[in-house]
Amino acid sequence: MKGGRSVTGMTGMKEQRWAEKTACPADKKFWKRLGAWIMTGICTASLLGGCAGTAVSSKTGSGESGQPAAASSAPASEAEPSGRKICGSFIQPWLVENWTQERWDTEIQMMAEAGMQYIILQSVVDFTYDTEQDRGKDPAAYPLKSRLALYPSSLPELEGVNNGVDSLKECLEACKKYGLQAIIGPVSDNRWWLYGWGVPETPAGSTDIVNDSYMTVWTRENADVSNRIASEITALYGKDYGGQIYAWYYNNEVWNIDVACAGTDGGVYARILSNSLNLSLRHYSAITPGMPMLISSFCNPTMAGTAAQTGKMWEDIFALTEFREGDIFSPQDSFGNNTSMDLDEWTAAYKKAVDTKPGLILWSNNENFRQGGAVARVDEFIRRQVDVTAKYAEANICFSWNHYYSPLEKNPGYNAAYLDYVKNGKLDAEPPSKPVLTADGLTVSLNSEDNIGICGVRIYRNKETNLVESIQCRDSGGDGTRLTRLTLDFPGTYFISTYDFCGNESDKTEITVEE
Repeated sequence: MKGGRSVTGMTGMKEQRWAEKTACPADKKFWKRLGAWIMTGICTASLLGGCAGTAVSSKTGSGESGQPAAASSAPASEAEPSGRKICGSFIQPWLVENWTQERWDTEIQMMAEAGMQYIILQSVVDFTYDTEQDRGKDPAAYPLKSRLALYPSSLPELEGVNNGVDSLKECLEACKKYGLQAIIGPVSDNRWWLYGWGVPETPAGSTDIVNDSYMTVWTRENADVSNRIASEITALYGKDYGGQIYAWYYNNEVWNIDVACAGTDGGVYARILSNSLNLSLRHYSAITPGMPMLISSFCNPTMAGTAAQTGKMWEDIFALTEFREGDIFSPQDSFGNNTSMDLDEWTAAYKKAVDTKPGLILWSNNENFRQGGAVARVDEFIRRQVDVTAKYAEANICFSWNHYYSPLEKNPGYNAAYLDYVKNGKLDAEPPSKPVLTADGLTVSLNSEDNIGICGVRIYRNKETNLVESIQCRDSGGDGTRLTRLTLDFPGTYFISTYDFCGNESDKTEITVEE
């Protein structure tokens, strides 16, 4: 909560915390960038093939007419999936800081088996400041609480911070083994979340908001340390792993800022944010010419700005930025905490904004979590998110296969169902078997089988349409323990079914339970 308003981007998940492709690039853009990488000694492996979406053309995100491909007339729950696959996943540093090389190898190999090409390191350096108390927005007023670095750095700010494990090298080594590439976010600084609440504040005696505001001071500081980290990474890993570094990630998650969306800030945010982006873009052009930069904003539709207003905000920012051909705008679909959102409307607005910036590419960052840290069923994720945004986006990435679908983190059934979709081009449609139930007082044991696995249980009371509880597994230590042995609240007649990781529901079994 900031100023009484909630904002949740990718950093909002661990679970719900602040500090919580795809059609491949079009051929012309790819070859232009490849030439630049070769000239600088940081060349990439082949990017073409394996991830192409089938719903739209990869260049325009349109049908043959040049207009956005029409949505299926069938309901989302019934429409045949397009076959579009996820080509990359974000991963956060807290999850990986103690991984071994073996764990990296296993994780990256599984991503490759699922058809992914990119792992997006949300940040390789984290600075966490004490921002719980309002200290007037001056970034220098907030004390540093902790630092994290995924690689051994010689920068003064990071000397001695690394825990002795070169996680970045281990990630790049695994990528080299299994054919993935990394998109690297240099630094995360939680003071970013101090700004964006009304027109930026300035020190006493200054009226130049764009150049002197506390937000401007922070963005300059942030860009400086981010750029020095990027330079160090290039020097340390460019020779041996240049082919595994695909792009840079701009870590600061811009959202639909109220005054900017309403157009009441006099264009201040567009100028401050574009200045921040340009500091990074210029540096990346100097140290890794031709290598793209990716930015992934989010929106909170309950807080500020309609889809059209948010799109206009981005048009204003794009007009002032120095984005190059091949840079990537990949907004979070923000569906994880807002499942009633009209993703067609929002993604169309993003596409309209991107089209105002020649050379800029639109991807979509689809969220496979739900409120409270729950995991999205694979059918909902594909049909309601990936397929909708794929009509406009050239590529689809996600937050996060690693956190929510990896069998090393959550129930293996999520990945198994997604892998089945990748291999067959369609979602599994076979329902689980009708459960066999045994009651011992209010405790019911059940047995049901599925070709991939049981994801959850639905409990109906007194009549088959009166759903009173739905239990979905997360992992073996969570709700999954309740899937085979249920304790009911009251005696009575119940109808119990199971469902799988693609939402297919079994027939219901009736049972009467007593005290």
